[in-house]
Amino acid sequence: MVNSLSKQQELMLNDYSRKWSNSLLKKDNLDDLNPTINDLYTSINLTRPEIYHFSSIESALRFLLDKPLELMGSGIELLFEQYLIKELELEISGQIEEKLWWKKLYKELSCDFREAWSSPMDESIWENLSQIFLDADWEKLSAKLWDQNPTKSDNSSELVIEYSFNVFSSWIWNSACCLYDFCISELRCKYNQKKWKILKDIIGSCDYLFPYQNICLIAVISEHEKSWLSAINLDDQV
Repeated sequence: MVNSLSKQQELMLNDYSRKWSNSLLKKDNLDDLNPTINDLYTSINLTRPEIYHFSSIESALRFLLDKPLELMGSGIELLFEQYLIKELELEISGQIEEKLWWKKLYKELSCDFREAWSSPMDESIWENLSQIFLDADWEKLSAKLWDQNPTKSDNSSELVIEYSFNVFSSWIWNSACCLYDFCISELRCKYNQKKWKILKDIIGSCDYLFPYQNICLIAVISEHEKSWLSAINLDDQV
């Protein structure tokens, strides 16, 4: 059980934040991600999907706009999130003293990281995308991107509807990689190598995944879309 950080480890926290913030705009070849996506689908007991690549988020959304929902299948982002994020977090956090995990590591490497970089960038991208499409088309897209998940209320047997956004965002989950990387590399926490490799491959190769039962869209932001982020200076955040 890890109960404290050494002075050197304390100093390394900022290095990991900078490392993962610098990776936000650096993506590898999308084609290399196909085996990873196939492996992820089979790992969560789904058949391999049809995989499509897009060099902009807008083009991916226009593809979704024209794709019949019955051919796409249900959205499965929550399955990705459970397998890659929550299960890794549970495994790693179980090896670290609770206060150290939540008050220090999770706060500085995940929450603060997301607030400083990931969320502002992600929000800027989607705000600009919403202005490109006609209102009717954006409403149609929203119906395909937002899933309704009936769940039982904590205080009664009544079903309540929870909504989830069927987009696996490297901009958002980059913060989880920052946290896990530090715990694995500096604190020597044990971890599931397969899940960690899949997560790193996705974060390092694309900006967004649009995962459905039958198809998976892999997209990077275009140079034009990057211009929407010009007001967000990473160097000023560190």
